[in-house]
Amino acid sequence: MDLEDELNRLFKDERLDMRAAPDAETHVVAGAKRVKRRRVAMMSAAGVLSAAVLAGGAFVLAQPSPQSSQMANQPTDLPVDNPSSAPSQAPPSSTTTEMSTLPSAPSATSRPVEPTPGTVRNPPSATSTTVPPIAPAATLGPNGFGKMRLGMTEDELLATGQVQATQKPPTTGCTSYATKTAGGTVWVSPDSGVVGFVFRSGVATPERVGIGSTLDAVKTAYPDFSGNSAKVPGNASAKYQFSFTGGKVSGLNLLAAQQDCVS
Repeated sequence: MDLEDELNRLFKDERLDMRAAPDAETHVVAGAKRVKRRRVAMMSAAGVLSAAVLAGGAFVLAQPSPQSSQMANQPTDLPVDNPSSAPSQAPPSSTTTEMSTLPSAPSATSRPVEPTPGTVRNPPSATSTTVPPIAPAATLGPNGFGKMRLGMTEDELLATGQVQATQKPPTTGCTSYATKTAGGTVWVSPDSGVVGFVFRSGVATPERVGIGSTLDAVKTAYPDFSGNSAKVPGNASAKYQFSFTGGKVSGLNLLAAQQDCVS
């Protein structure tokens, strides 16, 4: 028996026959329908996605750019030399354009609480140190107040124009003048000239210690504070003298280190 006859015998063997199940046709048709439905669903989803992308692109392209908006706001006509129409042909100011682009005001629920009139906000401190609640604009120290300086003669003091021309009654051999601002007093020694500035309101030191500051704030600003006085930073020939009422500064003086007019 040759190879060809052997192969024919094997292929004709009944054991190689495959009999289809009675419902095979039904399963094949059902599977084909499922595949078809999936393809239709995928094509529909792809169509919807494509339409959404095209719509989004058209919306973005339809939005005017900031430059085109600014160019559209600019007048294209040249001004006409006509006095009667000049006011109505004035180009829009930059202020109007800026106001039109400002965001809408926040709602009542998100609007920050505004300070009441007269309230002064202090800048945040870098440390937890207590700072004075008020920082008056008038600065006392380290060498004087305004144009007035420690050591000035009486004539130089009057020439500043910052004190009343009439002196107060002499006390302990010293003369004094009321300041025109902050309600203070300037003391003048017959030998040393201006030796003291005495205030009860309206001033603060360069270290932000003023009327109303707490004792702790004074000690923090001036570590050498002792009794009722402290050295003046930047002026070794002077000292600050403090008066306290209820634990807060009620009087602030800048005095020459050597003087006998103010005790």
